[in-house]
Amino acid sequence: MNESLKVTPINRENFQYIRDKSGQDLENAQKEYASLKKEHIIPYTDVISTALPNIAIVLLILFDPKNLYIYLIFWIIASLILLMCRSTRSIFRKPPKLADAPKIDIRNPDEFMKHLTEISKDKKGKTLFLAFGKMFLTNLKPFAIAFSFIYFLNMVILLYFYVTNFDFGVYTIIIFILSLALFIIFGLMWHFKNYAKDFPESLLNMETSLKNVRDELNAQSRFKRFIYKNFITVFGIIVLITVLTLIFSPFILTVLLLIHFEIQISTHFLQFFVILIGQYLIVLVFEVYLTRYYVLKWLDSKIFILKSNVITPIDAILSNPTFFTETNLEEIQLKFKLIRFHYLKSMLYLIVKIDLFGFFVRRLLLVNLNLIQNDEDFKILEEYFEKELIF
Repeated sequence: MNESLKVTPINRENFQYIRDKSGQDLENAQKEYASLKKEHIIPYTDVISTALPNIAIVLLILFDPKNLYIYLIFWIIASLILLMCRSTRSIFRKPPKLADAPKIDIRNPDEFMKHLTEISKDKKGKTLFLAFGKMFLTNLKPFAIAFSFIYFLNMVILLYFYVTNFDFGVYTIIIFILSLALFIIFGLMWHFKNYAKDFPESLLNMETSLKNVRDELNAQSRFKRFIYKNFITVFGIIVLITVLTLIFSPFILTVLLLIHFEIQISTHFLQFFVILIGQYLIVLVFEVYLTRYYVLKWLDSKIFILKSNVITPIDAILSNPTFFTETNLEEIQLKFKLIRFHYLKSMLYLIVKIDLFGFFVRRLLLVNLNLIQNDEDFKILEEYFEKELIF
């Protein structure tokens, strides 16, 4: 933030400075909001681009019904490939460089726990970790909703196989369980707001939680400790196996299915490619619509904050000729701090656009790192970062 915001004692110029800045920010936010609202919810070019390969898939089924089951199997394989590619890209995507954020090596468990402990003790590091954790989970919602739809269709296809007595072998039950699990997980990601709030915090508190459990166990009798420890061990193994299965099963199943249906894919490669592209574009369309929705929601919130909590109070203060002469210094500073807090809150996120060759424009919200470079600004925002939800 500009150094002029730190001037003391607080006077008319400080309020006027924020009034001028917030007025310009409000105008820009209103223009961006109006421009985004004028756009089609989903651009016609994106709709047409998505419709063409999926219409082709329907035509394939209508004009080549004898290969219906093959095309439905291709859909399932495509969904696994798509999940594998998107997950891999997310894992290996280069993170943004943060000067104030501690480096975390998740490949080394001991090093990872050590860094989490350091982060939880360092206020700025903890705030950064929480802010980016919440931001990541919020931006993950469109992805989660899109794949919830894809894997719901997988379950419908597998039920169709069962009803029509099509022999898909052991893959039927395995893929159905995987699809159901992923559908539930993805559904939870976007349905429950508290997930985005509590997960980063619980990760930082992991070491404390484990220590509390260990202390409680040590206070029990030897027999109870034996029962509890074995229960926790078995439960931990089950959870670990479940998590590893959900992580690696799409990769393993993709390879097995590609090998098993190698001949069919090679003889119907064009059809398989069309199905894969069609499914990928469906995911992009979901993301185009939903990222636009979340950005509009943020802009609407930003406009409300600037109007109601920044500009209106400042105008009331500046229009009062006796405010600075008859109000005590402590009350002036308190009002300024509150207004400044709301102004900083309105600047929490930056909007970034990504696209596919100019089409399928998606918008992401990124934490505005400039706000935490100034220690005074950081102190004002610290409580908000830790306690408030992004949405």
